[in-house]
Amino acid sequence: MPIYDYHCDPCQKDFEILIRNDQDREDLHCPDCQNKHLRQLLSMPAKPVMAMASSTPCGGEGPSCGAPWCQRGRN
Repeated sequence: MPIYDYHCDPCQKDFEILIRNDQDREDLHCPDCQNKHLRQLLSMPAKPVMAMASSTPCGGEGPSCGAPWCQRGRN
């Protein structure tokens, strides 16, 4: 579900809000001053982050872990 960034002109606050459907967009108001005079801001999509398989830091002895960026064991 998309999260959008908005700016409230009267109180000058920026905020994020989850918009699930058209009704959410119609009911949209500033969470601080309740005003409906808002501007949608240009926001960049979030980049997915790959989780590490283990908590052990890379760079030690042993074979490569197989990840494309892993330099371990290539010397």
